[in-house]
Amino acid sequence: IGALLCPSVSATSTTTEVDVPATGERFVWREESPNHAAPAERALEVGRARENVHHRRRWYATCLVRDRTTRHAALPARDPPARVPAMLLRDPVHGLVAFEGRAERVIDALLATREVQRLRRVKQLGLTSLVFPGAEHTRFAHALGAAHVMLRLQARIVAAQHDLPKDVQLDDAAADEALAAALLHDLGHGPFSHLYEEVSPHPRHHEAWTEDVLLDSGTDVNRALEGLSAGMAERVAGMLKGRHRLGYLSRAISGTIDVDRADYLLRDSYMTGVRYGLYDLDWVLRALAFGKVGSEWVLAVEGRKGLPPIEGFFLARQHMYAQVYHHKATRAAEGLIRGVFVRLGELVREGRPPEGTPRALLHAAK
Repeated sequence: IGALLCPSVSATSTTTEVDVPATGERFVWREESPNHAAPAERALEVGRARENVHHRRRWYATCLVRDRTTRHAALPARDPPARVPAMLLRDPVHGLVAFEGRAERVIDALLATREVQRLRRVKQLGLTSLVFPGAEHTRFAHALGAAHVMLRLQARIVAAQHDLPKDVQLDDAAADEALAAALLHDLGHGPFSHLYEEVSPHPRHHEAWTEDVLLDSGTDVNRALEGLSAGMAERVAGMLKGRHRLGYLSRAISGTIDVDRADYLLRDSYMTGVRYGLYDLDWVLRALAFGKVGSEWVLAVEGRKGLPPIEGFFLARQHMYAQVYHHKATRAAEGLIRGVFVRLGELVREGRPPEGTPRALLHAAK
């Protein structure tokens, strides 16, 4: 039976041997019968070995020999392969989004903060869903998308930085800071996103609120950043304002072509159901190379082949503003909300606030 089912098995009246070609190991079973009589009936359970050459993946099963008079033999224990920490997400725009290794450590720590989780309740496009019903996506999803694009950009930077001086090459610390900045760049957005900045009695841009949240030692996100690296909160805040030892990296957060726009054009186009914001992100990233302007290294477009995808990026942004972001019905709804807040502020300052006005609005209107 052994010869028929498993050619690597040879047996004698007292010994059964199993050779496993895949590992080069041999296992021997000896009967414990004292008189070495003819062996009892054996049932041989053979594992199936399969090799897939195309994927270079192999599965090896084990041939186990059972005997009524012998104990089952056990294969030697093997140490499991080292596990690389990974966070896997499914995104409608980018498909499989994976944060692995150091990136997983940064993203996991920041996602656990209240300030980042608050973005789940802030719509990306404010009142645009009144015109485009599918535009219900949030700043939270956009933040993760921007972080994913930043990882892809970092991979391109590493591939293209071989000619750069050592002091301006991307290192682990700068990569962590850029990833955190990409995730946290919209942290200061209020309700209705940009509309909130327009109706507030004392308007401040969301970038200023973001900086306050990052530098306030009482916030979860500040503690998370400092837990990752001492002084990281200040470095991330500086990067969001364009101050960093790697200038090309800070411009990738907020610049002409940055990870923020790279994600929101595709995401807003997908969620609104229009095609104006589509462009070739893969080729935009592949077309980037390093160039030197004066004494500073910058990311530039490589060759004539890189111009069409970059032009497509700019055209996509122009069309999205014309057809979606500045849609007449959306602007009309924003005008109504703006008028409501203006009138609320007047009533609060006159001492006649409407009944049931939330305390936060009463405080903001003063």
